[in-house]
Amino acid sequence: MNPVTAELLEAAPGYATRPQQDEADYLVFPPDTRRRVTSTNRITDAPYRYICQIVIRTGGRTFVGAGTLVGPRTVLTAAHNLFSPLTGRRLPAANLTITPARNGGDPPAFGASLARRLIPSPGYDHRRDHNTRRDFAVIQLRDALGSRAGWWGQRPRPAFDDLGTSLSARLPQNPGVLRVNLSGYPVDKGGATQWRSYNRTIRLRDGLLSYENDTEAGHSGSPVWVRRDRSMGGRVLVGVHIGFDPVTRASNRAVAITDDILRFIATNTV
Repeated sequence: MNPVTAELLEAAPGYATRPQQDEADYLVFPPDTRRRVTSTNRITDAPYRYICQIVIRTGGRTFVGAGTLVGPRTVLTAAHNLFSPLTGRRLPAANLTITPARNGGDPPAFGASLARRLIPSPGYDHRRDHNTRRDFAVIQLRDALGSRAGWWGQRPRPAFDDLGTSLSARLPQNPGVLRVNLSGYPVDKGGATQWRSYNRTIRLRDGLLSYENDTEAGHSGSPVWVRRDRSMGGRVLVGVHIGFDPVTRASNRAVAITDDILRFIATNTV
């Protein structure tokens, strides 16, 4: 077990200050429909227990992202979370602390871990590919948090997960009809508590799924999923949130899961 100190976990001053956070992360469409996931409404239930706060430290400042456990030591996230918002340079793995089901000042239900290895998508160039369909990545962890929390897509289905989870490169309905969930750690709420949004999709174009879900800085890397029957995959992860549409500024968007992304995840899962 690699030690993660209280200092690494504390919600340091500055979590919620936008100048320290990437503003491509978010748009909130009034009224704000985000709802907090708490200890009394399922933070340690599936799928919220798989959703991780990522604390990113660089240049004496603290930033926040989100990710999803997809293996015992593996987290799926946005590639731009692996790069310094201050310099644009790739960060050392030890600058990232990952905590599943983070719930403010409560002791971490499943522990926390420093990152061991950061793996952006093939050919990712941060200056060019931030907030594009290449903006996805995997973080390999020092500690097997998934052995305690479980992970998205785990087989056989854990006893604590009544519905089950899966990842899919196919949307179950057409954009405009399909509604999706998204959950992460927005800095305007402090950056250390998990908040979920549920709303309709708008379009799927050029590998990007757009939707009306409310997001803020700190949601980058959040899973985007559809709830289905257990026989149809249960909670189906279909995207990784990366930011807002910079052209229309009328929607947020995710990298849509594809067969190539599924292969990337499988290749890099430990």
